[in-house]
Amino acid sequence: MSASQNQISTYVESALRIGVIALLIFWSYSIIKPFVLVVVWGAIIAVALYPLFLKFRNLLGGNNKLASILFTIIALAILITPTAMLVNSTVDSAKDLRHKVETGTLQVSKPDEKVKDWPVIGEQVYDIWDDASQDIEMAYERHQKTLDPLKDKAIAAISGAGAGIGMFLVAIIIAGVFMAFADGCAAAVKKFGQRMAGETGAKFATLSSATIKSVAQGVLGVAFIQACAGGLVMILAGIPAAGLWALAIMILSTVQLGIGITLIVIGTASWAFSNISMAAAIAYTIAMVVVALADNVLKPILMGRGVDVPMLVIFLGAIGGFVSSGIVGLFTGAVILVITYEIFIHWLNKDIEA
Repeated sequence: MSASQNQISTYVESALRIGVIALLIFWSYSIIKPFVLVVVWGAIIAVALYPLFLKFRNLLGGNNKLASILFTIIALAILITPTAMLVNSTVDSAKDLRHKVETGTLQVSKPDEKVKDWPVIGEQVYDIWDDASQDIEMAYERHQKTLDPLKDKAIAAISGAGAGIGMFLVAIIIAGVFMAFADGCAAAVKKFGQRMAGETGAKFATLSSATIKSVAQGVLGVAFIQACAGGLVMILAGIPAAGLWALAIMILSTVQLGIGITLIVIGTASWAFSNISMAAAIAYTIAMVVVALADNVLKPILMGRGVDVPMLVIFLGAIGGFVSSGIVGLFTGAVILVITYEIFIHWLNKDIEA
C-alpha cells in the first residue's frame, strides 16, 4: 500500500472516530437534556452556598455527609415554609374574592382621574376600573376580549411559577449531593479545565466558582435583603398582601428593574397616606425609599468580591445573561463573559510581551 493510500486510510479512520464520538455526545445530550437545567441550578446553588456549608459542617465536627443532609433539609424548609404560607394566603384571598363576587358584596372604588395619564395603558385601565366600580359582571362582559388573554397569561404565569418552585426544590437536593462530594467535584472540574487549557483552564475553573459566588451575593443576596426589609416594613405598616409585595420586590430586584421597586413604593405609599396616620405614612415612605435605594450601596460592596475582574464585566454578563436565558442566565452569562474577558486580556498581554 502506498504512502498516499496509508494517509487516506488514516484520515478515514480519524473521521470515523470523530463521527462516532460526536454521535455519542449528541445522543448522550439528548438523553440528559430534560435534566440539564435543574443540574445546572443545583451546581450554582452548591457553589453559592458552599462557604456557608463549610461553617455548618465545622459545627457538626466535620461530618460531611451528615452536614449535607441536614443542610439540605434546612434549605428545603426555608423555601417550602414561606411558599406554603404564600400559597395559603393567595388561596384564601381568592376564595374570599370569589365569595364576594358571587354574593354581590364586592365593592370597587372609583379610579382617580390621574389613572388616565398613565403611559400607553392609562385610558384602557381607567375604563375597565370605572366599569368595575359600577358592576363587576357588566365590566367583565364589556371588556372580555381584553381580560381573557390577561387571565390566560396569569394562569400560565402561576403554573410556571409552580413548576419553577418544584424545579428549585429538586435543584436544592442536587446541590446537597454536590456539596456532599464537593472535593471530588472540584477536582474533576479542575482536571477538565487543565485537560482543555492547561494551568489556565484550572484558573478559569476557580474563576467560574468565584464569579457565581459574586453574582449570588451581589444580585440574589441584595434582592433577598430588599425583599425581607421591604416585607417587614410593610407588615409593620399594615400594608395588605405584604408577602406578595415582598415577593414582587425580590423578583424585580433580581431582574434589575429598579423602576419596578419604585412603582411598588409609590403605590403602597399612596395606600398608606389614605389609610393610616400621616406620621406613620411618612415613616413608612422614608423606610421604603431606603429599601429601594439599598441596592445602590450593597451591590458595589458585594458584587465583585473575590474576583479580580472589573465589576462592570460581571454586571453586564449577569444582565445580558438574564435577558437571553432567564434567571439561570444571571450566573451563566456572568461566568461566560468573565472567562471571555480573561482570555482576551491574557491574549492581549501575551501579544504585547511577544
